[in-house]
Amino acid sequence: MALNGCEIKILKSLIDNVASSTGRQARVLMLGYPDILATEKTFSRLNLPVAWESILKRSDAAAVWKGHGRDFGDYPMCESKALIKALGASSMILDAIQWGDEDEIVDLNLPLTDEIKKHLGQFDIIIDPGTVEHCFNVAQAFLTIVDLLAPSGFVYHQAAIAFPNHGFWSLSPTAFFDFYESRHFTLGNSYAWVGIHDSEGFEPCFKPLDPFEVPNNFPARMVGSFVFQKSSFGTVKVDGPYYPIQRCYSDKRRDIFLVDFIGKALAEGS
Repeated sequence: MALNGCEIKILKSLIDNVASSTGRQARVLMLGYPDILATEKTFSRLNLPVAWESILKRSDAAAVWKGHGRDFGDYPMCESKALIKALGASSMILDAIQWGDEDEIVDLNLPLTDEIKKHLGQFDIIIDPGTVEHCFNVAQAFLTIVDLLAPSGFVYHQAAIAFPNHGFWSLSPTAFFDFYESRHFTLGNSYAWVGIHDSEGFEPCFKPLDPFEVPNNFPARMVGSFVFQKSSFGTVKVDGPYYPIQRCYSDKRRDIFLVDFIGKALAEGS
């Protein structure tokens, strides 16, 4: 699991949105411990609103860079929770395995107990940095996100749209839209990562993606970014089946209303 420089801009925009609408610091939940794939040059090129040198760095950076296919030696890597704090929010990390600085060990394949839900509380922003596709019981992972998200809260998904054997699943965009629409979320524009702006690959090019189109000549590997916002009324009653029927097999419209959460974020300070 990882977050790149462009995603940091997206998260900063969501954090600022929460602060503006609530008058308080956002509470962020990360599903898995994300490695921060960004260098000092990335921060400078993207005009990120935090100082690179002020963020705590990881002690295991060399091994982590190597795990992502970068031979950067002992070049520093930002620590995830320290970065979220610098962006103006508090954070908590859930994972199924204790890798390092996780706050809670939770198996997203299983429903949360009432005790765990009460202990965790609700979050203004939930970040899926490429975790849900690794959960075999992916439907339960989606339901848990809804349970833990506060009214008007945002969920950000970085997802493998096409990536054989990377996780258990490659998730078609329609899965996100059909599910979150069934839960009465505000639906955000979807973007696929097509090419890169920088030599390190930390600034992907974001191309708008039709969530229901079946594209031709689809690449073997593709990742996408998705943002959805929960209703201000919180979790509401589901209309129809508990799990959605895929749109192409239903009478649901394809010309749906979308909010461009991601495009606005990427344009700021570019």
